[in-house]
Amino acid sequence: MVDYQRAGFFPTITTGAAQNRSRTSQNVEGRSLAGKTVPDYSAGLAASWEPDLFGRVRDSVNGAQATPRQARRTSKAYACR
Repeated sequence: MVDYQRAGFFPTITTGAAQNRSRTSQNVEGRSLAGKTVPDYSAGLAASWEPDLFGRVRDSVNGAQATPRQARRTSKAYACR
């Protein structure tokens, strides 16, 4: 869980690809592609990063680190009874 929360400090990268086929109108004059099926390919890449100005990510990492510690303390307290 700590690694998941810590990932908020790093940029997010997203990629994608698409392929589409379309048929051009046969009524188009003067074009060599009239009435033919034309493939269209596209690819994208996006990256985003949010600075931790108000400590939201830092607090979530600290909370994730504290949870296992609290569980150990609780189990030790019940074991001593």
